Amino acid sequence: MLGRMLKWVLSRGRGGAAEGARALAEALRLEASGRIGEARERLRSVLAAEDDASVPLLSLLGRLEAQAGEPRAARELLARAARLDPRSADVQADLGNVHAMMGESSAATRCYRAALALDPQHVAAHCNIGLLLARDGERNAALDHFRAAVAANPEFTPAIRNLVAWLPDDAVPTADIAMVERIVARFPDLAEAHAALGALHLRGAFDAQPALTALDRAIALGLDEADVHTRRGVALHELGRFDAALEAFGRALAHDPDHVIARFHRAITLLALGRFAAGWPDYELRLRSEDRPQRAMPGSPWRGEPLDGRTVLVHAEQGVGDEILFASCLPDLIRASGTCIVECDARLAALYRRSFPDATIVGGSQHEPIALPPEARVDFHVPIGSLPGHLRCQPAEFPAHAGYLRADPQRAAAWRACLTQSGRGPVAGIAWRGGTLRSRGPGRSIELGRLAPILAVRAVTWVCLQRGAAPVELETIELTNGVHAQAFPDALEDLDETAALLAALDLVVTIDSTVAQLAGALGRPAWVLLPVGAEWRYGVDGERMPWYPSARLFRQSLPNDWAPVVGNVARELCTWAGEAHRSSVGCVARMGRDDSDAPRTG
Repeated sequence: MLGRMLKWVLSRGRGGAAEGARALAEALRLEASGRIGEARERLRSVLAAEDDASVPLLSLLGRLEAQAGEPRAARELLARAARLDPRSADVQADLGNVHAMMGESSAATRCYRAALALDPQHVAAHCNIGLLLARDGERNAALDHFRAAVAANPEFTPAIRNLVAWLPDDAVPTADIAMVERIVARFPDLAEAHAALGALHLRGAFDAQPALTALDRAIALGLDEADVHTRRGVALHELGRFDAALEAFGRALAHDPDHVIARFHRAITLLALGRFAAGWPDYELRLRSEDRPQRAMPGSPWRGEPLDGRTVLVHAEQGVGDEILFASCLPDLIRASGTCIVECDARLAALYRRSFPDATIVGGSQHEPIALPPEARVDFHVPIGSLPGHLRCQPAEFPAHAGYLRADPQRAAAWRACLTQSGRGPVAGIAWRGGTLRSRGPGRSIELGRLAPILAVRAVTWVCLQRGAAPVELETIELTNGVHAQAFPDALEDLDETAALLAALDLVVTIDSTVAQLAGALGRPAWVLLPVGAEWRYGVDGERMPWYPSARLFRQSLPNDWAPVVGNVARELCTWAGEAHRSSVGCVARMGRDDSDAPRTG
């Protein structure tokens, strides 16, 4: 920029050229040292002495006025510069910046597009039009501009940061990872590129080990920032290195004590370690998420005040599995309150009405207003995920329940009769896939073919509990491995019917999914196969978890290594199947004698 400005002034061949060049050089030095006011005065004095203004002087003074918080003066100066030299991409980009400062998005976009028409590789114009597009919801178009900026100048760190910041959480940025890997190979000491590579590895596929390697390199190169340490903590947690994760979050918070993401992820690690009283307060930071539906709620936020004679509204949040988990707190709240109204996902409403008859259940969507009963007068409201912060702060406060959800006993008995017609051994259900890219589903899911040793335990009658493309997968594994599982896909489209089916099974074998949550909430025996960095609700070690006493946990020892877990489950299943087969006649007899107990036996 300085070279172009000086060349322009010196080419004018006027007596004032030397003075203009000196003024530009001096103003740029003053700007670099932070002495913006002096730089502005120097340029103003030169412009006042000249018969006509030069583009470089107008342009630089315009930028300085903008930096000084004088956007109107900046806009006038830069508009003059643009009229004098309509071929300057830099002037168009700077004028676009001033329009953006003033909230004039349309004018800013026109200027950025004019700059790119003059110079298709203008990095700042690509970055800034990308930001405008992103804020207007045109994320894909914005990402294209950020990528173009990175391609034009791989060392321009704002472009790299914008690309990382605006990629959606559920994207698998394979091409972007490859692009940044090329930058790292070309500029191995560019700390920002290593940090970006680490961040990208944590998107979509959530590949924690290469992410950690890249982030460690960025820090070694001197990039000592809160965001980098936070991402490093997330990777360490995913790899099962929980104490190191807490240390990384601590380093992030030493840089920025109010760093929301670092505080939230530190809370997740604390909860995983069973340090509930320390973890719950910052778990509340989830409520600040931009993705969270914003809804007006009646009454005041509940902060733990006594509820005798008061009406409290518990409203739904997060996913169905989270609603099921946190519903374990509802019996305590219902007993403590005068009236309890519980909003839940419409798919859970029938199950909740049966399970919590002393509460008013309202099914609906988190994206719509709550359809409260006309007579309801709400004193307090509370998100369901905030209940444990009041009711589950110590391990002793987790009840040793036998299930707090109740399936339809008649439907459970009908399923049991259907499943035991062959009279061949115990009946177990299996699920192998769950979650989304955003909730790190691939890391906790297992390809069905890898579960063949489990399905090969022929003393067990298998039932498919997997929604989606399960029939095709089951057909493939039956052809290749000779194992078979019965499938009832319609039953898996209705959570109340799914609950009845689970209540009829002797055992559920599943990965971390809604099936695991529902089985645990029903008090059904469930074996859950977990990755190293399991979700916080499962804790960090051991076979048991406080939320679901009926669940038994089988954990990875090494990231992505499912073979030992599957082998262990298969061996345990052989032993269990023999024992279960000897007692299965008594189990069927009990269910036939008293249908009302069917969903709760096992």
